[in-house]
Amino acid sequence: MSEAGAFARRRRRASPALIAAFAALSMTAAACGQLPGVHQEFASGTGATQDDLGVGPAAGEGAAGEETVGGATGGRRRTTVREGGAAGGGGTSEGTGTAAPGAGDRTGIFRDRIVIGIHAPVTGAAPVQAQAFESGKDLYWRWLERKGQSVFGRKVEVVFKDDTYSPSVAAQRCQEMAQRNKAFLLIGGAGTDQIAACARYTAQNGIPYLSAGVTEEGVAPYKSYFAISASYRSQGPILAQMLLRKFGASRLDQVSPGGIAQPDGQVRIAMIRANTPNFDDAEAGFRQGLQQAGFNMSNFFVYNLPKEDSPTLRSAIAAAIQDMAARGIDVVNTLIAPVVVIEFVQEADSRGYRPRYAAVGISTVNQVSNILCQSAPESYDGADVFFPWPGWPEVMQGRFDPEFRQAVEAFEDAQSVNSVQSGGDILLSLWGTMKVVHQMFLAAGPEMTRQSFVSALEGGKLLSTGVYPDLRYSASQGAHFGTKSVYRLEVECGTDRAFHYREGPVSGY
Repeated sequence: MSEAGAFARRRRRASPALIAAFAALSMTAAACGQLPGVHQEFASGTGATQDDLGVGPAAGEGAAGEETVGGATGGRRRTTVREGGAAGGGGTSEGTGTAAPGAGDRTGIFRDRIVIGIHAPVTGAAPVQAQAFESGKDLYWRWLERKGQSVFGRKVEVVFKDDTYSPSVAAQRCQEMAQRNKAFLLIGGAGTDQIAACARYTAQNGIPYLSAGVTEEGVAPYKSYFAISASYRSQGPILAQMLLRKFGASRLDQVSPGGIAQPDGQVRIAMIRANTPNFDDAEAGFRQGLQQAGFNMSNFFVYNLPKEDSPTLRSAIAAAIQDMAARGIDVVNTLIAPVVVIEFVQEADSRGYRPRYAAVGISTVNQVSNILCQSAPESYDGADVFFPWPGWPEVMQGRFDPEFRQAVEAFEDAQSVNSVQSGGDILLSLWGTMKVVHQMFLAAGPEMTRQSFVSALEGGKLLSTGVYPDLRYSASQGAHFGTKSVYRLEVECGTDRAFHYREGPVSGY
């Protein structure tokens, strides 16, 4: 499965249609935006409080004509079938958890299957690719079944809902999957504000909820919430320390060789971010890292950009670039949607402003880097990105989790997945997510309930998948963020790999 031809080496600006297509990759953008501004003072965001939490379990009845095993509201207890071979990711399908059976909510656990739900934006202001989500949500479980394996004698059925990139719709879709589809647990696939909204709903109803690590303040109060990758707040200090300690001032003070800004003996760093309170803690984490590394904070600037479909976005980008170039900013940390990353870098490049780019989160997936390596290679070559999973080319070459490539070859059309332009990163992220879910099931044991599932995770068992960094949770304050480790990827333009694995998992410098 070669990637030959996936990365053009000629320099050209991406067409509006191509840029629009990659709006489909937004995993981190804000749900709302205001007029742009630059500031040097941090204003703390607000999160939900314990008063927002509810404790009522979801109904334990099955879908129409079906029956759950031991539902919370009177479902009949059945003996669990214990069949199946060794499970992927370590352990066996019999499970290694020690959670004792007993009274609890077993909604979503049927005689022949376990139902889980996932929501993500496939329409709206900044959707992700529907095809990749539809393929990726079942890929791991289909591969497990192909190997003759099961989870406690059951298949895993994944329900997917489009949340239209709206927090209110996300909460509604989560309610539908919990009540209509009887999902045992729910997963947030994308969108920080949408994840925070669904986390609140699931906490009020005692439903386990997982997502990629995004905001901390927006989800930390919820006992049923678990992050399966490092939060943006925890990644911020690592990114700041890497930039300042690993590269050093002499290498960072290299703004725009041959461009409109030149090295001047000082390092200046900026953050451009989506304008949502759920990114306030990400900004705080980056500030913390800069301060810990001894950075002169008077040389740190923050630019808030309006949302992706705002009519003022283009003018806001132009104003930010003009201000950055005038200030001689050397490094730009991008916590914005993929489509905005593309537009910002291309516009800055066209004006001769070429800072060093860095990012946390997943707003710069391979597809984005591929576009920028075609359209602005002098600007984006060498960008540093932190990711929850390794570089796509290395994974497809079998360096990480060879079974992923085998599953792709077995179930997916080569033309649709062999190129990074087709959502390969999303397939890989969902594969890794479902491996995490499998490990969680094994930790909870064959008699798991929603309550014992949460308790088992808080027991501190190591969850290792070979894709995401290892996870370990506990019941202590803030311990539902199970890792602070990330992969460091570096963009390499002019080669056959836009993202190249450099280090990882790493947790500090």
